[in-house]
Amino acid sequence: MRGDAPVPVKDQFGNTQLVMSKVDVDEDTLQKIAAETGGKFYRATDTDSLKHIYSGINSLEKSTQTVHKFEHYQDLFAWALIPALGVLGLTVGLEQTRYRRLP
Repeated sequence: MRGDAPVPVKDQFGNTQLVMSKVDVDEDTLQKIAAETGGKFYRATDTDSLKHIYSGINSLEKSTQTVHKFEHYQDLFAWALIPALGVLGLTVGLEQTRYRRLP
């Protein structure tokens, strides 16, 4: 399949924009890969064909999986809190001396 397709691209400001880009898909190779691996090759050219493909995928066997999620948190705020308190104490201390105001 050849033609243009919208591709999301981020600009220098971090905004995502859709840019039309040339597409060259080797369908024969993809069909051979799908046949050798026991998969299926789908090609959607419009919204109706995409809906048909999704309904075919949804009709496949569904299995439930149990996921165990372990999260380990390590608080690192003390590495910033201790120097910040030191600078704050230094500021309060220097306000009581002749360095009340920096030029």
